[in-house]
Amino acid sequence: MVDSSIWDQEIDVPEDVICYVDSNVSASVLPITPWSEMGTRAKRNYLPTAVTKFYQIFHPGAKSRAYPRMERATGHARQKYKLHRRTEARYRSFSRSAHAIFDVMLIARFNGDYQVSQNETGKGMMSGEFASMSALHDTMPDLAPKPIAWGTYASNPNVHFFLCSFHDMTDEVPDIEVFPAKIAELHMKGVSPNGKFGFPVINYQGRLPQDTTWCDTWEECFSRSLKRMLELEEESQGYNEEMRFLSNAIMTKVIPRLLRPLETEGRQILPRLVHGDLWDGNTSTDVATDNPVIFDAAAFYAHNEYELGPWRPTRHKIGKLYVHAYHKYFPISVPEEDFDDRNALYCIVMEEMKDLVEKFPEGYEGWIKQRGVSPEDPKI
Repeated sequence: MVDSSIWDQEIDVPEDVICYVDSNVSASVLPITPWSEMGTRAKRNYLPTAVTKFYQIFHPGAKSRAYPRMERATGHARQKYKLHRRTEARYRSFSRSAHAIFDVMLIARFNGDYQVSQNETGKGMMSGEFASMSALHDTMPDLAPKPIAWGTYASNPNVHFFLCSFHDMTDEVPDIEVFPAKIAELHMKGVSPNGKFGFPVINYQGRLPQDTTWCDTWEECFSRSLKRMLELEEESQGYNEEMRFLSNAIMTKVIPRLLRPLETEGRQILPRLVHGDLWDGNTSTDVATDNPVIFDAAAFYAHNEYELGPWRPTRHKIGKLYVHAYHKYFPISVPEEDFDDRNALYCIVMEEMKDLVEKFPEGYEGWIKQRGVSPEDPKI
């Protein structure tokens, strides 16, 4: 619900952070030879394989993210980068500093992705990313990169990093036949270790911390998570009367109406491991294997259908056709007739919220009354 225009804003990136690899990062991986100490033949042999992605999230007050994408390019070393659109001008000047840049690029020798962030928020982001990706990789090692380490720079205690195995990826979304099947398999295999909904550590969507408190019911877990998001929205955007009304109605009417029936009258759902932010920007296809790859997770144990919320907006490349394909492998939860409305709820978009509030003014109690079920029924 945050203004999408913030994703186009530039972020100041400290040069001293991106132009070298901190010793704690180097210590987390296999020993490497500094570029300045490599011989001519070694450099010549190394250049074709110097491929990595370098994610960065910096400015303390920023609400957006910059993802400079560094890839191999043909030709002379000074032409070695193909940089992601909006960041090209910002990073072109750094390509002249071959020794410093190649200290970063040398990470590719052990096939690693390198993500950096700053401040306490950044530390939480790196910790949450490591825990999230570890859970996903442990469950589906062919779907998620292997986490290597996370930690804090020795040279700057305000800078934190996350390392994982490297995958050279295409710019295309995964295949519609393969990807939904893999995500369904993840959900089938990834069952909560304690039978509860939530996650053992706080994770982040962007720079926003999520409420991952362990809960006995999905209704409570989702309510806590959404409440936290709405509070952060109000802190960021200021008080809005319409938004406050919609938020209250969603929490007291819509969530009970759509989520309580999943776990009453003898029905139940199991907490399943989800990526947590699975839109087309957080998945791709591995060039070497042609398999889907998912990354940048905010994982937790949830209703599996929660994963499909980002597939609802028409602007996303992974859309409703993927949802239909997914249900070939993982059936719709009962009550099936509520699926589309649950999907709208999990999408968390303003217009969808308005429609749901208008559709369910009487909430769960109205649904019980409509079906002629007594509120005193012990199954309710």
